Amino acid sequence: LAPHRDIAAIGVAGHPHAFQPAASLRAAQTLFQDVADLSQMRVVERKAGIIPTGGRLRRIYRDDDRGRGLLLGDAAGLCGAATGGGIYPALLSGRLAAHAVASEVLNGERDAIKAYSRNLAYAGRLGHYLRIEDWLRWVLDSMKSDADVGMLYGLFGSPAGRQVLQRALLETPIIGMD
Repeated sequence: LAPHRDIAAIGVAGHPHAFQPAASLRAAQTLFQDVADLSQMRVVERKAGIIPTGGRLRRIYRDDDRGRGLLLGDAAGLCGAATGGGIYPALLSGRLAAHAVASEVLNGERDAIKAYSRNLAYAGRLGHYLRIEDWLRWVLDSMKSDADVGMLYGLFGSPAGRQVLQRALLETPIIGMD
């Protein structure tokens, strides 16, 4: 849920085989009721597409006769497969990409963008974060019942489980990107 000029943008996501956007938007009304009054919410525009997850896509940079381009954030596959979390990867990749582009374009440093692509997984433990997200997605997809999911949430809802998740996923704060 994010303000966007005179409207609010609400993003919902789900597994490609079972996703029901309208039901998810209704659920979002309930989930965010303490944050914003969405009782009069109406859909103004829908944007949809598959968000690639599981780490950086193989081809995120184009430099050919058709043009130059560099994909960042979730467009480059830098999105958590379990949580859909993409803010940290987007901020991290955006900052590093800006430095790489400036180094190549302004300073004439050859292959700075290619080096960015090779080294991105190591920056801010991003590769580690995405591997854990992939593992969590695999675990969630392997669940056979609501009881299995409840057990997993119970495990990670305990103080020790919460500490493990925080250490694994949230140890690198965004403000520490320097």
